[in-house]
Amino acid sequence: MAQAASTRRAKGKATRPTPDANPKPSDQAEPLKRFLAIYLGSPESAGYKRWLAMNEAERKRSEISGMQTWMRWGEQHAAAIVETGGPLGKTKRVDPEGVSTTRNAICGYVVVEAESHEAAARMFADHPHFTIFPGEAVEIMECLPIPKM
Repeated sequence: MAQAASTRRAKGKATRPTPDANPKPSDQAEPLKRFLAIYLGSPESAGYKRWLAMNEAERKRSEISGMQTWMRWGEQHAAAIVETGGPLGKTKRVDPEGVSTTRNAICGYVVVEAESHEAAARMFADHPHFTIFPGEAVEIMECLPIPKM
C-alpha cells in the first residue's frame, strides 16, 4: 500500500516523504536534520524593561495571550518538534579553575526536525517568544552527528 506524500517515521526519526511504500535502495528517503533552537532573553533588554513597565493587569493579559499563541505555535509545528524542551534555570560554568556561577542569555530550548537549516529557522519567524513576550531572539543550530573514529 502506498504512503504517498506522508512523512514516515523509522525508529523515532522522521524521514522525507517517498512515493511508494517499497522504495528501491536508491529511492530511500533521507532523514530529516535535527536542530536545537535556543530562546534568548535578558533582564537588561529594552523589551524586558517594557514588559516590567506594564501594569499588572496588562502584563497578565499579555502572559495569557502569549501562552495561548505559543501553544498554537506548538500545535502548528507538532510534527517537527522532537523534544519540547522548556525554560532553563540558573547557569553553572565548569572550566580548569573549577565550578562557578555565571549568566547568559539562554532562557529556553526546543529541538525540531526540518529538511534544511533555513526551513528550521523559518519555523520561528514571528514566534511569541519575541512578538508577545520580552524575549530577544531564537537562535537555531544544526545538531551534527558525532564523528566516527
